[in-house]
Amino acid sequence: MVEQPTTCDNCGGTNKSGLLDADHDHATGYVRGWLCRNCNMGIGLLGDDVAGLERAIEYLRRPLTDVLYADVLRGHKRRWKIDNIVHVRMADAASRRRRYATDPQYRQACLDRSRRARSEY
Repeated sequence: MVEQPTTCDNCGGTNKSGLLDADHDHATGYVRGWLCRNCNMGIGLLGDDVAGLERAIEYLRRPLTDVLYADVLRGHKRRWKIDNIVHVRMADAASRRRRYATDPQYRQACLDRSRRARSEY
């Protein structure tokens, strides 16, 4: 059994469990070192290669935009509300289609309403 260190080889941190992940080269199977979960996931999500990490470093070095994060959040909340309204309307439409298919009186009322609307047009 291999003895693992108590701190991450990358950041010096630890996992809540106290155990570290064995970071390994997927092509060869050899262990590179011991990483906390965050470092292991981050490196893995960046492709397990230096080029992915270099792209991330270059991104972090870019100048900031003039957009405030709070403004972005306000936009997302509006978007969420719109998406939520659309979702509710779609659910209502599905409910009406089911009722139309199973309830003859409802179906007749819908047809009558449709006929009246066409004649008024």
